[in-house]
Amino acid sequence: MNTQKLLFLTNDDGFDAVGLQALAIFLRSQRTPFFISAPLAEQSGASHAITLHRPLRIKKIEDGITIDGTPTDAVFIGMSETEKPTMVISGINRGGNLGNDLIYSGTVAAAHEGFSFGISSLAVSLFSDGRFPPDEERFFTLAAKLLIESVIPFIEERERDSDSPFLYNVNIPIAALVSSTTPQIRYATLGQRLYGSGVEKRRDPRGREYIWIGGNQLKFVDIPGSDCNLIQEGFVTVTPLEPRFERRD
Repeated sequence: MNTQKLLFLTNDDGFDAVGLQALAIFLRSQRTPFFISAPLAEQSGASHAITLHRPLRIKKIEDGITIDGTPTDAVFIGMSETEKPTMVISGINRGGNLGNDLIYSGTVAAAHEGFSFGISSLAVSLFSDGRFPPDEERFFTLAAKLLIESVIPFIEERERDSDSPFLYNVNIPIAALVSSTTPQIRYATLGQRLYGSGVEKRRDPRGREYIWIGGNQLKFVDIPGSDCNLIQEGFVTVTPLEPRFERRD
């Protein structure tokens, strides 16, 4: 990978999230130029929401800015705060984005937004089949290294004869990072998750009712070759995404 490329980093977990910071630390170690534009706080599930009805505030941070808005806000505004980047990387998200997760994912939406500017973009997630381990920072560091040294070259090799920007969803399973063998990368189609649909009503200490929505991600539909199937088999999945809008070239 050409270390002179400018990478644009964003996410939906917030600028101080371990995944984005692990990626930034690794890029610094490689002397790869990058610019961060990320939400000030966690925005998981924000999808492609953009803020139109209140002012947004920008805060300067090391290597970039934060926005008190959505992932889409962060990309939209960040593009005006730096030179045109070579690639947008959204993540590394804490938790997989597989199948119909993409409907809700702020991580994927930020990558879509980067692609709409005519820039090759990746949404990147670290998948854990269960709870994240206590030393999760180590796995994000390994995922960042794998992404830069293996996954991006894998994609760029496929795209070498194309002059058009690309858009991919990448999921890296923790299982692949702890295996004694080299992680294997596979192209995948979108699968299907089956969610619980719970609406849980509770009362706060003052007796007022509040609600938690969304149930557990119960299981996957068995679709051979899908990201859901391949991630369970321990593969790093790379899924091309069909854009649903025209790019702002």
